[in-house]
Amino acid sequence: MFTDDYGCFRRWRLDGHWSQVMNALHEEARQNAGRNKEPSVAVIDSRSIKNAGKGGGVVMT
Repeated sequence: MFTDDYGCFRRWRLDGHWSQVMNALHEEARQNAGRNKEPSVAVIDSRSIKNAGKGGGVVMT
Protein backbone atom coordinates (compact mmCIF):
# COMPACT_ATOMS: atom_id res chain seq x y z
CA MET A 1 0.00 0.00 0.00
CA PHE A 2 2.23 2.87 1.23
CA THR A 3 5.95 2.46 0.68
CA ASP A 4 7.18 5.84 1.91
CA ASP A 5 7.91 7.19 5.40
CA TYR A 6 4.34 8.39 5.82
CA GLY A 7 3.09 4.90 5.06
CA CYS A 8 5.25 3.49 7.85
CA PHE A 9 4.05 6.19 10.27
CA ARG A 10 0.43 5.58 9.25
CA ARG A 11 0.68 1.83 9.88
CA TRP A 12 2.32 2.43 13.27
CA ARG A 13 -0.34 4.97 14.21
CA LEU A 14 -3.20 2.69 13.19
CA ASP A 15 -1.85 -0.42 14.97
CA GLY A 16 -0.89 1.42 18.19
CA HIS A 17 2.91 1.30 17.85
CA TRP A 18 3.18 5.09 17.58
CA SER A 19 1.38 5.59 20.92
CA GLN A 20 3.68 3.05 22.56
CA VAL A 21 6.78 4.84 21.24
CA MET A 22 5.49 8.24 22.37
CA ASN A 23 4.58 6.92 25.84
CA ALA A 24 8.04 5.39 26.24
CA LEU A 25 9.68 8.69 25.22
CA HIS A 26 7.52 10.66 27.68
CA GLU A 27 8.41 8.26 30.50
CA GLU A 28 12.12 8.51 29.69
CA ALA A 29 11.99 12.31 29.53
CA ARG A 30 10.24 12.45 32.93
CA GLN A 31 12.82 10.10 34.48
CA ASN A 32 15.70 12.14 32.99
CA ALA A 33 14.17 15.23 34.62
CA GLY A 34 14.22 13.46 37.99
CA ARG A 35 10.46 12.85 38.16
CA ASN A 36 8.40 9.68 38.37
CA LYS A 37 7.76 8.15 34.97
CA GLU A 38 3.99 8.32 35.62
CA PRO A 39 2.33 11.66 36.41
CA SER A 40 0.89 11.72 39.91
CA VAL A 41 -1.56 14.63 39.58
CA ALA A 42 -4.06 15.83 36.99
CA VAL A 43 -5.55 19.31 37.01
CA ILE A 44 -9.07 19.97 35.74
CA ASP A 45 -10.42 23.49 35.86
CA SER A 46 -14.07 24.50 36.02
CA ARG A 47 -14.17 25.57 32.34
CA SER A 48 -13.05 22.10 31.28
CA ILE A 49 -15.93 20.56 33.22
CA LYS A 50 -18.54 23.03 31.88
CA ASN A 51 -17.45 22.49 28.27
CA ALA A 52 -17.03 18.71 28.46
CA GLY A 53 -19.24 16.90 26.00
CA LYS A 54 -20.30 19.99 24.03
CA GLY A 55 -17.76 19.50 21.27
CA GLY A 56 -16.60 22.17 18.89
CA GLY A 57 -15.85 25.74 19.83
CA VAL A 58 -17.45 27.55 22.70
CA VAL A 59 -18.80 31.09 22.31
CA MET A 60 -18.03 33.25 25.31
CA THR A 61 -20.54 36.07 25.91
